[in-house]
Amino acid sequence: MTKTAVIAILLLCFYRASSQDNFFVLKKKDKTIATYGKGAYLAFLKHNGQWIAGNITGLGADSFYMQPKIILYRSTTIDTVSYPVEGFSFADVYALPKSGIHIDFIDGRLQPSTSGGHVHFFWIKGGWLFRTGAIGYTLLHILNSIINNQFPLSARNLGIAAGVYAFGYFLKKNYKPYIRVGGKYRFE
Repeated sequence: MTKTAVIAILLLCFYRASSQDNFFVLKKKDKTIATYGKGAYLAFLKHNGQWIAGNITGLGADSFYMQPKIILYRSTTIDTVSYPVEGFSFADVYALPKSGIHIDFIDGRLQPSTSGGHVHFFWIKGGWLFRTGAIGYTLLHILNSIINNQFPLSARNLGIAAGVYAFGYFLKKNYKPYIRVGGKYRFE
C-alpha cells in the first residue's frame, strides 16, 4: 500500500511539473512579484513608448499572445474595443505599470491614469502638491503686497517659492509610473 501511495504521489508531482508552462512569472531578484496566465489581464510598455493592454490568449516558451483591448468610458455607457490577437516576446516588454497604476485610453491613446486605483501619495511623488503650493504662495504674496501697497515680490519670498516649485518639478521629472523589466526585474 505504501509503494502504491508513493508512486501515485510521484506521478502527481511529475504531472504538475510538466504542466508548469501555463503561466509566466515576474520576479524581482528571487521574489515573485506577479504571475500571469492564460486569460489574465496584462498591460505593458513597449520599447517604442506605446502602451499595450489586453488579455493573454496563449503562452509559448519565451513569448505570449494577447488580444489588445481599449475600454472607452462614455457619459452613459462603457464600450470595449477588441483588436486581433498579437504575439509578443518577453524582449518586447520594456516596462510594466507599478502597483495601483491603471492604463486607460486617454486623449486618443493608452497611457497611465493616476485618477483611478490606489496610487499612494501620487500628489507628492509626482510633485503636483509642491508646484501648486509654490504658485499659490506666490499669488498670495502678490495679493498681500498689493493690498498693503508694498513692493510685490521680495527676493526672499520669491526664492522660497522658486525653490519649492523646482523641487516639485524635479519630482515630476523623476517619477515613473512603471517598473522597467531588466536588471532587478525579469520574466521566468
